[in-house]
This record gives sequence, structure tokens and C-alpha cells, in this order.
Amino acid sequence: MLIPTANHKATLIFDFDGTLADSLQTAITVINRLAKMYDFCAIHPLELTSLREKSALEIVRHLQIPILKVPLIAQKARQMMRSEQQKIRPINGIPIILHTLKSRGRTLGLLSSNSEENLRLFNQYHKLELFDFISGTSPLWGKAQHLKRLLKEHKLPRQEVIMVGDELRDIEAARQCGIKIAAVSWGYNSYEALQEAQPDWLLEHPRQLLKL
Repeated sequence: MLIPTANHKATLIFDFDGTLADSLQTAITVINRLAKMYDFCAIHPLELTSLREKSALEIVRHLQIPILKVPLIAQKARQMMRSEQQKIRPINGIPIILHTLKSRGRTLGLLSSNSEENLRLFNQYHKLELFDFISGTSPLWGKAQHLKRLLKEHKLPRQEVIMVGDELRDIEAARQCGIKIAAVSWGYNSYEALQEAQPDWLLEHPRQLLKL
């Protein structure tokens, strides 16, 4: 897939789970453990394809998770994911791409609903301590507000920022903040679901990040 070259000054703000970290199977294991603890539906392997077409809110409804319990369950999930960090590997090809971007003088940021501690542990373990700023524990449905604070805090011109994420909510957050979005199809949401949301770029392989 050919993509237009973006502004050479662009700061890249990456999502973590699914975008940089191959954490989908670990996340499913954690969710299914939590399903037993908090009495909601577990994820069956056969429904994974259909779930990749859904937004985060649609998945919460599908699993019959009470909305009021989402913050508590999300916090517990982050704690459980911490113990799994050494099992989670980077997406194939991502480490060399990040090192290449950094060697070209790019500003790299990390924004995630995962905890900042988990992000730093992962980066340290995989020698990916390349980010100029890291911001974790973004609310599940408040990523846009978190992103706006990040842009203001680091004085980042919106026309020079690109969000890189694998979920529909990343596209929505970028749009609400008035920045470009590069959606990646190797993560949580499927290529088809992302394409329908019409991101500025839709990438199929990490090497395409070098054009950003």
C-alpha cells in the first residue's frame, strides 16, 4: 500500500498495546480471568475475528460488563498485565523501526491506557527506551482529553503531530484533537474496521512507519 510522505517535522505519538506490543493474546487471558472474578462473559477464541470489528464500547457491551465497573476492571487488568510484561514481545519489526526513526531525529511519544509503569518495564526489558515522553493510564473513553493535555504540556504544534494506533478509539481521539492519524492493521481492530473509519493513513506493515 503506497502512502503519502508526512511532514518531515512530525512528532509521532504511539499507542502501546497492539501497536508496539504484541499483547492481544495476553490481554484475552487477563480478560477471561477477570470475567470469572467479576461475573461477565469471557472471550471465546471463535469470536475473536468478529470482536476485532467492534469498538471498545461495543466490546464492553458484548461481554456484558457493567459500565460502572469498567474503571475498576481496567485498573485490575493493568495490575495483572504487569506480571505478564516479560512474556509480551514487541510486534515483529517494530524495534528496528523505532531505532531507525530515533536515529533520524524524530520526536517519539507514547500514550496508552496501560499503566506508565508497565510501559517503562516493557521498554526497559526490550531496550526500547527511545521515547521523549511517556504517558500512561489514559481513560478507556477519555483518550482525546489525555491527548490534548499531552499536546499542551509538550507544546506540540498540532499540524506537526501524528498519532499511531491500532484501534477505532485512536482514530476518534486524533480527530477530536485535530491531528493526523496513522492506523495500523496488525493490532486489536481489523483492517476493514479501521478502513471504514477513514484514517489519514492505513498501514499494513511496520516498515511503512518510516514514511511518517
